[in-house]
Amino acid sequence: MAWNWEQITAVATVLGVLGGLISVGFVVYEVRRNADAIEGATVQGLMSLEVQVFSILAEHSSVYERGAADLASLTSGEHFLFNRLVGCKLSLLNSAFVQYEQQLIDEDVWSAYVRAFQEDTESPGFLTTWRAIEDRYPEDFRENLKAHTRPPERPAVA
Repeated sequence: MAWNWEQITAVATVLGVLGGLISVGFVVYEVRRNADAIEGATVQGLMSLEVQVFSILAEHSSVYERGAADLASLTSGEHFLFNRLVGCKLSLLNSAFVQYEQQLIDEDVWSAYVRAFQEDTESPGFLTTWRAIEDRYPEDFRENLKAHTRPPERPAVA
């Protein structure tokens, strides 16, 4: 069978299209792998920051626990330290929020941070301190946390 130029051109065109489709498929695959790698690195970075924050909290656990329960139990120096400890936790939370907003971490990861924040706000000293320093943080971060903050329970009136 003799091939004419039209047949050769048609076969070459089909092969070119197939090659293009394979190339596009490879690019899509690599972009997905890259996105997964970026997300993994982001989560790893947050976990490293979390270890640092938790180490600082552990080092000052007595002040943190007393301040979270009752700010009045702290000396002025301890109150200053407690504010900074709460700030450390909130800076970690803000970092997670930025990564979440940039879609570098999943909803599940952000939800875990929100649940931890909700638990923290159950402590009156933490909640009072958060409300005192919240203006230091970006508005979208504050608004997101306000949506997740439970109001403190009021004692029952007899």
